Amino acid sequence: MICYRSLNSILDLRLWELLHRIISTDVALSAPDMRPSKARLATLLHRTPISPILVAFLDLLGGSDPQMRQRLSQVVSSCLSIIWPLVVQKMSTEILLECFGAFLPAVQWCPNNKGLVQIGTIVIYSYKDSLYNSPNKKKVQ
Repeated sequence: MICYRSLNSILDLRLWELLHRIISTDVALSAPDMRPSKARLATLLHRTPISPILVAFLDLLGGSDPQMRQRLSQVVSSCLSIIWPLVVQKMSTEILLECFGAFLPAVQWCPNNKGLVQIGTIVIYSYKDSLYNSPNKKKVQ
């Protein structure tokens, strides 16, 4: 049996699985005046810096066990597929560049990792859209 517990909470599979269960569960509203769960999640996420967590995860992923990398990256990509659309609007182009820069070495460490490819796809498309919509796009080109 493989132990997926880590000394670093960013690489703790149990915590990522817990987060995934929390954010993917569709909570029934008990009263008509309550806000939808996505709205509550978005307000909470705007106070939580997601990009440093993602950068730290990508930096630490290469030093972890290869079997754990595969499972961990799958769970993290599942979490990001829910969280990312809610937080990406508040991220600057520079922050997305930092995420992209952390993704590149991680791909080298884990070349055939489907979860990591999904994370990279999310980051790359967001960075591309941010560059395209940037008010300083004349300076970038």
